[in-house]
Amino acid sequence: MIGSFVKWYRCSFDFALYRLSYANIILYGRVIPSFDTGGKDAKDKGGESGKNEETVSADNPEDWKKIKQFYRRKKKKH
Repeated sequence: MIGSFVKWYRCSFDFALYRLSYANIILYGRVIPSFDTGGKDAKDKGGESGKNEETVSADNPEDWKKIKQFYRRKKKKH
């Protein structure tokens, strides 16, 4: 996150780490454009969006169980 901020705004890491608050970096980072190459065409070509992925929001209490299950599976693999 800090790296993309520094690259986009062309500032030093010291400036980003010591002169800006975490909240400001988040706010500035939200307006950095992102380019989603995935879409209908990417699914047809077998791109990243072609994978069967589910989006889960940590703000939604109903999705907390899914998040806990995800991390439990990650721990068992190690």
